[in-house]
Amino acid sequence: TSPYGDLISNVKTFLQKAISEPPQNPLSAIRIINEMIIGPVTKAQSNITGNLFYPGTLLDESVSIEIGGIESAVNVLLSDVTIEHLDTVGNPFKVIDPIGANAVTSSTTFGVPDDQLKVKVTLYVKISGDSDSDVLEDKLDITLQVADLSMLLSTFLKVSTHRLENITLVDFLNGYCWAAMIPAPSLDEYGVGQYETEDYPTATIMDLALTFSSMQLNIDCISCSSKGFEELSKRLQTPEGKKSFSVTAGTFFSRLMEMMGGKISQVFVDRALNEAQGKCANPKSAATNYKAFDVQSQEPYPKVLVSIICFGLFLLTISFAVKECLVRRLRQMERERLKNAPNEEISRRIQQEYRDKAYQDTLDSSTDPMFLSPVISLSVRVLVPFIIIGNIILFLTGHLSLGASVAINAGLAEQKVMIYHFYEFSMFRSAVQMWTSGAKILSVLTFAFSGVWPYSKQLVILGLWFTPPNRVSVKRRGAIYDWLDLYSKWSLVDIFV
Repeated sequence: TSPYGDLISNVKTFLQKAISEPPQNPLSAIRIINEMIIGPVTKAQSNITGNLFYPGTLLDESVSIEIGGIESAVNVLLSDVTIEHLDTVGNPFKVIDPIGANAVTSSTTFGVPDDQLKVKVTLYVKISGDSDSDVLEDKLDITLQVADLSMLLSTFLKVSTHRLENITLVDFLNGYCWAAMIPAPSLDEYGVGQYETEDYPTATIMDLALTFSSMQLNIDCISCSSKGFEELSKRLQTPEGKKSFSVTAGTFFSRLMEMMGGKISQVFVDRALNEAQGKCANPKSAATNYKAFDVQSQEPYPKVLVSIICFGLFLLTISFAVKECLVRRLRQMERERLKNAPNEEISRRIQQEYRDKAYQDTLDSSTDPMFLSPVISLSVRVLVPFIIIGNIILFLTGHLSLGASVAINAGLAEQKVMIYHFYEFSMFRSAVQMWTSGAKILSVLTFAFSGVWPYSKQLVILGLWFTPPNRVSVKRRGAIYDWLDLYSKWSLVDIFV
């Protein structure tokens, strides 16, 4: 039709008719694809029609991992990959079939009618620990059979007719130039498309699906140190095992297709369209470097706990302030009352204060420190300092030594794997880890109330036990003990942490 003529529509009509023909028809597009395209290509590669064979090693990766202070070497090797029955393309088969003004869909099916699609691979896995006894080494032949494997891809594309009409023969075989026919969206510094623009998106994945009627997994041990693989192979051959694996694989691929069709894939599509604009003119042009995403580190400890502790400190500060205000107010009221009081009452009040002060002075000058006081038995006077020093030693032991340790005893294919000291707990280590992890407020609170305060309390008690009353009065010493007893509970903050 105008202005493009009838060539494209006639070709589309011919292809649709060829695709709709049954496979037995020599003009069937499916038969042409299987016998004239896939068949010769696969036979030239593997000498077997419909099969692809890649001998030798395809993947050989060795990594070192450290778990709980134990370093292990992991070696994974994939070799001898075979794909069978690729020439089983069947209906439904669609290639760039329009479903809207800017939407097309493509679909195909493998593994029909009777020959299932098969993928065979040899897998070698070796995990070695610190000692020669901690070695897991297995070599497996893995076969995956899939029946009626259907793949569907629906896309939304805005193609520039001007670029399509003016494509040159030089660019005809350049895939980047075909992609450049789709206008590239505007990207920010992170390489993410600007969603607020009217023409966004210019290309997106509308639907992505992969389904199958059944999937079967076979595992054969060539040489296995893990006896459980033989039992696993037998279970996979049972009807229950086949059904369970097929359902699990279907759920996995369904979730995988959802992820691939989401926002993450849209970012890759947008970046690819922008890269295609430059690669079409210069295939050797460098790729664009985008700014890395700023990932906010999460607080490893709940903010509610921090808020509660801070609120408790706030109430404590308020209580001190209120107490001080009340004391000052009572003293001021007493002074105002005494201004209008009779002289006899004022004189009696002054004499009482002198008597109280004289009593305290006499008490302070006539008494000894508690360590030397004859009122207290000798055994208590000698034992208390040792008890206080013992408490300090116990605190140090609890804070610095190992509080708990987590060990992992795992079984992999009936082969036991033991990881000792996977994680260790101690108060001092927890405070340091909280600081390095970003929970600095909790680290400071834990260090102050569970690290400094218990020792301060013990040292103050020990000091008052030997300090004579002429240095610290009996009344002040009693008040200090009362305050220590009142606020000793704050040394239990680390329990909540």
